[in-house]
Amino acid sequence: IPIEAGSQSQRLLFSLKMVSEVSAEEIDKLLIDLDNLDEALRNHDAQSIRKTVDVAWLLYSGILVFFMQTGFAMLEAGAVRSKNVRNLLLKNIVDFASTTIGFFAFGYALAFGHNDDDPNEFMGTNLFFLHKFEGREKGVDKAHFFFFLTFCSAAGTIMSGSMAERTKLVPYVVLSSVTACVTEALIMHWVWNPTGFMSARNPDPLFGIGVLDFAGSSVVHLT
Repeated sequence: IPIEAGSQSQRLLFSLKMVSEVSAEEIDKLLIDLDNLDEALRNHDAQSIRKTVDVAWLLYSGILVFFMQTGFAMLEAGAVRSKNVRNLLLKNIVDFASTTIGFFAFGYALAFGHNDDDPNEFMGTNLFFLHKFEGREKGVDKAHFFFFLTFCSAAGTIMSGSMAERTKLVPYVVLSSVTACVTEALIMHWVWNPTGFMSARNPDPLFGIGVLDFAGSSVVHLT
């Protein structure tokens, strides 16, 4: 017998010997474990795909809302004198920058930073600076943060058209940031956070039915 064939025969005999030493119950248990592992892997793949699609959809939707800024800019640029166009465009850029800082620091926390053990129906009390403090299990979903940041900045920019050529840069940015990061954030909490007193997902909603917002129209324009 050639050496290769002999070694293969020895491995086969060894394998048969190992199988013969394993009981039928152990083989059945091994097969069940393999089936469970296969099902767990399929569920994990399905969850990963679902999460990926959710994140992609949030980012895509957030980008669409963000491009409202260009719409505001073109609308307002056509409504003011030509000498004030650059000033107005600068206001829109600075407005978004200041709103981003404010929403990062405390706006997102006021809107969605509820504690798991002691939820507040009026305002969030966690996730300041996107940091998960004691009393909350989950941290921040960055795609979720970006999506609602675009709504927050849109609410602040809406005012710029009515205030164009009427206010200086600094007072406008302060007012816009406070409106977007405090007023808007609180209304977000009331309507979009499940713990908010106006939310339809609250176990005890307002008037028994709560408020079901569509595409942010009521929250943004109520601000």
